[in-house]
Amino acid sequence: MSITLESREDGWVVFYTLSTPISFQELSHLQQKDLAIRNAANHTVHELIDATRLTMIPEHPLRAWTFPSLNHPRAGFVVVVGGNAFVRMASQDIHQLAHLKVPVFVDRLEEGWAYLRKLIAQDKAANSYCTGVK
Repeated sequence: MSITLESREDGWVVFYTLSTPISFQELSHLQQKDLAIRNAANHTVHELIDATRLTMIPEHPLRAWTFPSLNHPRAGFVVVVGGNAFVRMASQDIHQLAHLKVPVFVDRLEEGWAYLRKLIAQDKAANSYCTGVK
């Protein structure tokens, strides 16, 4: 399979790895797992996509706007690691056409994790007054 999906950072991040060849059907099959992770959370769930081995986008890319990662009430930032210029441009276009936040693009996986860990820490600090946890 050219796609994997994992819940990471104690449920704060949905982590995808994508590689060519990839089909939209493969990606669609994982959306129920993605949705279950987001529904179980009581906080924002960000998404990190490792596209370093992805050289082309799957067919029917505009269908992606229905994915939970983009329109779920707990959807956070989407960070895309790697991806050639075409993959980045297509991803930006899909998000803009669907009136969604444009993903953050980084070159290395470590940069993506650092970016999201900073957001998670900010979210936790901002919400600590609700839970009494600091």
